Amino acid sequence: RRPWRHRSKRRGLKLTPTEKVAVAAKKMVRRSKRAAVMAEAQKTISGAISKVQTELGGHDFQYYQTEVMQQQRKVKTQRAPNRWNAYLMKETKSINDALPDGQPRRKASELVAEIRERWNKMSLEERLEATKESIEELKEQREMRAVAPHNTAISTFHDTHITIDTVHKMLEDLNACTDVEIVMFVVRGNSDHYNHPSAFTTSERANEFFPLAVNCSVPDLLVRFESFCLSGVRGAAAKASVARMYYMNFDMKITAKYGVVIENWPLDRFLPPSHFKSKLELEVLLKAWESDSTRFRKLSTEEFERWRDTHIYHESTIDASMPTMPPSSVAPPVVPSGTSTSRKRTRNSATLHDVVNVVGTAAGTAVPIVKKPRAPRSDKGKPR
Repeated sequence: RRPWRHRSKRRGLKLTPTEKVAVAAKKMVRRSKRAAVMAEAQKTISGAISKVQTELGGHDFQYYQTEVMQQQRKVKTQRAPNRWNAYLMKETKSINDALPDGQPRRKASELVAEIRERWNKMSLEERLEATKESIEELKEQREMRAVAPHNTAISTFHDTHITIDTVHKMLEDLNACTDVEIVMFVVRGNSDHYNHPSAFTTSERANEFFPLAVNCSVPDLLVRFESFCLSGVRGAAAKASVARMYYMNFDMKITAKYGVVIENWPLDRFLPPSHFKSKLELEVLLKAWESDSTRFRKLSTEEFERWRDTHIYHESTIDASMPTMPPSSVAPPVVPSGTSTSRKRTRNSATLHDVVNVVGTAAGTAVPIVKKPRAPRSDKGKPR
């Protein structure tokens, strides 16, 4: 490559060690002052956004923060309505109104050449007369858009789409100039957003790398990355696919580790499909999964804490070495010797009535989970 412009060597003043120390101290003071001022400004903005959220409600803090920042990026100045735009809008509307029902409407970009020929042949007086009503309609549309409710999700989608296109062009130019390989994944971090996951690679070498290195193609890895960002389930980002589904001890194998439960289980028993002997039951189960009536759901932090504190500590088959179940700091209540068993069961059921069911039916009732029986003690039946 040859240089395409001449750069003259810069001749700067050489500073003495004392001057360098003074310049560094000045920069440090400015950096500290900048950090303090920015922190105070962010605190003020956060307080204002919290006030907006308290007064309006309906959305979380992040939603209103995004909306406020998008409003600040809007253009404040506007130019006067253009008569050419008004005439183009008027003629496009008249052409589309003349089309028969069912025929697709034509866009202004498709008709601009045809309409411009008529516009260029018109005099100034004819242009003013032709756009007398349409220019007012264009003003009303602009005012209506200015006061229309702001859709944060749609604005985020357009910002993401435009920015990604710009970045793609810059990365392609960088690859052409420097021959560097670039891989970029773009996924949404909020389920309310509309943008689809996208992957960008500068060559086929990047696409061939992932199947060889992690045994997963780029589209599959992209979907797993989006699932992980949306739900946080560690199994969605696992390097290897899940080879086995645990039906026995589902609460300890799955829920206790990942905080995942099953909703709307259609059958009375929670068993592997191979254990059902009726074809009808298998068809019902298959249709329930395909229609998304039966589905996995990740518990929220509050639900998982309530389930862990109330459910796991009442199980007799807890593995004490499991890291997700710390030892309880609350001692179990002491039951007097005269208390009956039925009374004890009533108390336990009262504390478990609001717990999230690990496997639940459409009616909200719990489906019993098959537990692995404990091995009998070696001294069972032997007199002590």
